[in-house]
Amino acid sequence: MRYYYLCFGCGIGLFQLMPHVPSSALYSALCPLLLSAWKNPRSRFVVLLGTGFLWAMFRADLALGSRLPTHLAGPVLTVRGAVAQLSVSNQRASRFDLTNIDASTYRGQAVRLAKLKLAWYGAEAPLKVGAICSLKVRLRLPLGTHNPGVFDREKWLFAERVSALGHVIDHPGNVCDEELPSWHPSQIRDAVKNKIAHALAGSEQRAIILALGVADRSALSDEHWRVLAATGTAHLFAISGLHISLVAAAALLLSHWMIGVISPLARLWPVQRPAIIVAICAAGAYAALAGFPISAQRALIMLVVALGSLFLRRRAISLDSYCMAFALVAAIDPLSLLSASFWLSFCAVGWLLLITTTRAEPSGLLRLIRLHLFLALGLTPLLGVLHQSIPCASPLANLIAVPVVAIAIVPLVILGIAVSPFSIDAAALIWKIAASVWQPLWLFLQWLAANVAPIELAARPSWLAAAMAFVGVGLVLIPVLRTRWVAAGVLLAAIASARQPDLGLGELRVTVLDVGQGLATVIQTAEHVLVYDTGPSFGDYSAGASIVAPFLHTRGVEQIDRIVISHADSDHAGGWGGLVGVVPARDFVVSPAHDFPLAHTDCEDGRSWNWDGVHFAFLYPAKGSVGSKNDLSCVLLISAPGGRILLPGDIERGAEIKLLNAYRDALSVDIVIAPHHGSSTSSTLQFIAAANPSYVVFATGFANRFDFPHREIVSRYLKSRAIVLNTGTDGAVESDINQRVSKPQTSRSTNQRYWQQRLVRQPKG
Repeated sequence: MRYYYLCFGCGIGLFQLMPHVPSSALYSALCPLLLSAWKNPRSRFVVLLGTGFLWAMFRADLALGSRLPTHLAGPVLTVRGAVAQLSVSNQRASRFDLTNIDASTYRGQAVRLAKLKLAWYGAEAPLKVGAICSLKVRLRLPLGTHNPGVFDREKWLFAERVSALGHVIDHPGNVCDEELPSWHPSQIRDAVKNKIAHALAGSEQRAIILALGVADRSALSDEHWRVLAATGTAHLFAISGLHISLVAAAALLLSHWMIGVISPLARLWPVQRPAIIVAICAAGAYAALAGFPISAQRALIMLVVALGSLFLRRRAISLDSYCMAFALVAAIDPLSLLSASFWLSFCAVGWLLLITTTRAEPSGLLRLIRLHLFLALGLTPLLGVLHQSIPCASPLANLIAVPVVAIAIVPLVILGIAVSPFSIDAAALIWKIAASVWQPLWLFLQWLAANVAPIELAARPSWLAAAMAFVGVGLVLIPVLRTRWVAAGVLLAAIASARQPDLGLGELRVTVLDVGQGLATVIQTAEHVLVYDTGPSFGDYSAGASIVAPFLHTRGVEQIDRIVISHADSDHAGGWGGLVGVVPARDFVVSPAHDFPLAHTDCEDGRSWNWDGVHFAFLYPAKGSVGSKNDLSCVLLISAPGGRILLPGDIERGAEIKLLNAYRDALSVDIVIAPHHGSSTSSTLQFIAAANPSYVVFATGFANRFDFPHREIVSRYLKSRAIVLNTGTDGAVESDINQRVSKPQTSRSTNQRYWQQRLVRQPKG
């Protein structure tokens, strides 16, 4: 049966690689074929593979059907649903999820939506979880920026079944007139959350206890996540296998003892079976208390399979139960296969199963240490593919942290939750004890993060390299070959050998990143890196830290040679602080109109330098120039033997005239970043004629409020026979210049997947 489970699950996984959802005619074509083929035992594996594929296709159709239709992005809709996952709620703003949507209308027509992520600015009173509200909202598509090697927010939103993003508009019809019953899981969860927050008010460990108790990770700081990532312990704060198993084990032991005391019942029914039922119910209740996150759902399914095997008097942990759990998780939630945590969970359990069934391990502490080391080695290829780094501190960190969290902290947190309905003072004392236990562990993790650096790979390994590394790990863990260490070393080296294509002298690579409404461009030569503008920042968000730095990490860049900030507007300069906080920079060049806080030099006409056979020159502004911030943007011309690129910042008509007067005959380029994002105040006919680009890139946000790029400007470039690209609809745009200018590649067209929306936007005139 294990092969049947695997084939079905693999069929579901295979669908996740599809670039688009096939036509529904595939159902009518394949279903009769699969039914008839089932009669032949030899073809059943193929039948199950196809069945899994069709099931995933059906579920994907449902998920895609609940997303906001494109034509409803912008108009006012009326929605009614329950408030959930309240991350911020004060007099200024509330950010929350709206779920259980039973009514959503547009001009009297029903619209099917599943979950909304909303912001409500200026709400009359802070919202409460469980409130049922009827709201007037303005929605937008559930999109994110799209860049190589950067977190794919669109995929995450799709996996979370988010139908749309948006905000509540000011309207007298907005009303929250009732609440979910007090016994509803979301109400209970919110009550427990408030009790913990009140009991640990002012404590530095409050965020930790909230994350471990009710899966509320909104209070974890950037420092928390940095240390957890560096030590490989972030999994401790996902309500998953560790937490669910602890609750189930405690319930199993307690119920086993209590039922055993009642001797007549024990004689009627073996004690183990009712205890298993109680354990499953307790685990399910705890998952509900945590809000049923996907990680908890997955862990609960795996636990049910294991305990179900015990109920039937079979081995709880076996290859059959492992394959059954894989197939069940994939069938119940096919979209969970899109998350990295799914693969980390199943790979971890798979390696442990392999180790315990193929090796004769010693007992006691030595066994625990060896299991941790082998597990860390087993997950190395997957971590290399997912994160392009291997946390060397992870084995030691988890060796200490997992027992402390599992044996002390989580049981104390859960005990506090159980006691809180009867005595809030006793619960508060228990939570404070849990916080005091965490404090020295946190100091230890901080020390490890500061002193044990992760191994940073030069580039993200391919899945083929990861597969070879997995084979190498298997040779180490399973003693089947005498020369396995040599073979394993060769195969493991495959994951470290991944490199970006090298650039030679006179060659360069330009990447215009998708940072929403703003600009960030990375130029790489053989030995140097220049960043032109760093994208926007607002609130706690910085495109420099969230987009530019991760992109540079995927390219193996540890230091930026020069950052050029074209001018002081926040959509160009806002991200520099977040960027240099992660990737240091040697030098800054800024516009003379920018009051930049760090040591820098101003960009001036005539300043130039050469890197690796590539010439960089500022063409504007001239020394002593005056004008607006936009018209004093740094204009940078990059010339290589194979082509030329012009980066003009946000210059407008007046600056273009000055530039033409000084450099008309030298402006001809192959690629131009459209001035001022395609504003109607820039890209004059004379400028376009002088530049005569083969490609023009508009750096804009999709459906931005400025309506960039302007229809007339796009038309001008098209008439000049330039190929038009737009980061708002195409994602990041990248081109290599070696012997010639290569055709730019866009991140949305590379590795296209079915959940990605096809973005086509007509600019307004």
